[in-house]
Amino acid sequence: ENGSAIDLPFNVTAEKEYGFITLRNRQNHLRDLTEDISVSLSQALKDKEQLHIFGLSLIIEKINGEFHRNRSKGSSQISRTLCADPDKFPSTSVIRFSRDGDIFKKFGGGTKKLCDFFTDKKIERRLRREIPVIADGNKILTVVGVEISDDVRIDQNSSGALKIIREAINE
Repeated sequence: ENGSAIDLPFNVTAEKEYGFITLRNRQNHLRDLTEDISVSLSQALKDKEQLHIFGLSLIIEKINGEFHRNRSKGSSQISRTLCADPDKFPSTSVIRFSRDGDIFKKFGGGTKKLCDFFTDKKIERRLRREIPVIADGNKILTVVGVEISDDVRIDQNSSGALKIIREAINE
């Protein structure tokens, strides 16, 4: 059954993921799933830093005036750029990892639990808690590298864009 796993000798876990069997070392998780970190989005924009969080490099920059929508398909790419309207992010928005109870309003409409959105996108269960999100409370505004919420989409009234890039470090 998809999502089922079995522990094998030598700290190896075998897990069924969408038609594949994945073998992984139980000691090499990117992060402890109980860990809860967050970075203020407004602070990240103010510092204009490239954030390095658990093997990912996040580049978040505000672009005024002319901008291009750069949105590639597929969730398995190493580098992924998303653009959103910076004025639509509440001042309380943070960059963090997913939590139980998160909800997501998909680009183009329709609200879902974030876990159901991940299932629809066929994102492996072992990777879901390693994908950063930009959130305001339990409302997800951006699943970094995957999709933006309809709430922060760029429209004819947008005066600029927030460019969000996720890259794997050392790849």
